[in-house]
Amino acid sequence: MAFAVVQTSGKQYKAVVGEKIVLEKMSANVGEEVKLPFVVLTSDGESAEVGAPFLEGKSVLVKVLEHKRADKIRVVHFSAKKRTRKVQGHRQAQTVVQVVSL
Repeated sequence: MAFAVVQTSGKQYKAVVGEKIVLEKMSANVGEEVKLPFVVLTSDGESAEVGAPFLEGKSVLVKVLEHKRADKIRVVHFSAKKRTRKVQGHRQAQTVVQVVSL
């Protein structure tokens, strides 16, 4: 099974052709194909190629499927002995992409 590990927005993701990945928000439009140039590792199932830190001349092509927001999380700020509480909600913006080619 061939796969690659790509880095985007400071996080690393495993990319397999045909699978969907949920990334941090990208500025690409829905239906657009985008190259992810920061490939950390590639493997064809038998041998692996590791970059230091990235592989030269390698990229992963992905197609943007949708933009969405993650589930809401609660952020609580609490000060002990002061009777102070503050509760906020946060929803992170995300982009769903499908890997087209390695």
